[in-house]
Amino acid sequence: MLPGFSAGYVPVRLRLLLALAISVLLLPTLAPTLPPLPERPDALLLLLLSETLIGLFLGSVPRLLFSALQVAGTFIAFLGGFANALVHDPIADQQSSTVSGFFTTLGLVLVFATDLHLLMLRALADSYAVFNPGGPLPAGDLVMVIARSAADGFGLESSWPHRSWSSA
Repeated sequence: MLPGFSAGYVPVRLRLLLALAISVLLLPTLAPTLPPLPERPDALLLLLLSETLIGLFLGSVPRLLFSALQVAGTFIAFLGGFANALVHDPIADQQSSTVSGFFTTLGLVLVFATDLHLLMLRALADSYAVFNPGGPLPAGDLVMVIARSAADGFGLESSWPHRSWSSA
């Protein structure tokens, strides 16, 4: 779900190969800290479910920020009268205005130009120190981070009083 790696224009096989490559590269550094695999199938399923939830969480935070770029672009397009021209946005993988497509493309270019994609991969590696595999999930912290990221990304509470409406 990370922007740039999971977009609709990246073929599924390439995404799977990228996930496999990242897993193989992280295994030597993480192997000493990982717990042994559980022998019972239900414990293994629980471990797989918790790792999937953590992965969805780590991918959803940048996805929320890119959604904020898309919403901002759509809002600007509506205010400027450019919302009639809808095109396929390959990053959001849906129809959107040209302004929001420009914003999401610019955001993705900035992610790769400023090496934030490496920071996201480092966060993935460091997540094993924060979220211990096989340990309990800090559900309250996860919800607070998602809520704060959504509020900061969309910025609705700070921009609402500064909007100007016209009837022209």
